[in-house]
Amino acid sequence: MTTGSKLTIRGWPFEDPPDTPAVTTTHVTKGGLPILYVSHEEDEDGASTWNFQCGTVPFSMDDAQLVRLDTIAGIDPTVLEIAGLPIGYSATRPARGSKWEIRKEA
Repeated sequence: MTTGSKLTIRGWPFEDPPDTPAVTTTHVTKGGLPILYVSHEEDEDGASTWNFQCGTVPFSMDDAQLVRLDTIAGIDPTVLEIAGLPIGYSATRPARGSKWEIRKEA
């Protein structure tokens, strides 16, 4: 079911639809490293942008991947806990299963 430009799926907690592009790395998608850093930003066109990183290895564009938001939720369902993260904020945690710490980005 579509409502405006938003896809509505029962139980989907994000404001953004499941097919929203999300930036991550192969460390998360293929290496199995935990998601420890999440940011929610607005791109130059005003669209919502999500970033999911392990934070345990240096970021390299060679490792960057663009996946769907629901792919990230499938890899680590605990990101659903921060589905309401406002644009301009980030969430970090020391380990998978730890409590997320939310902060406003500078």
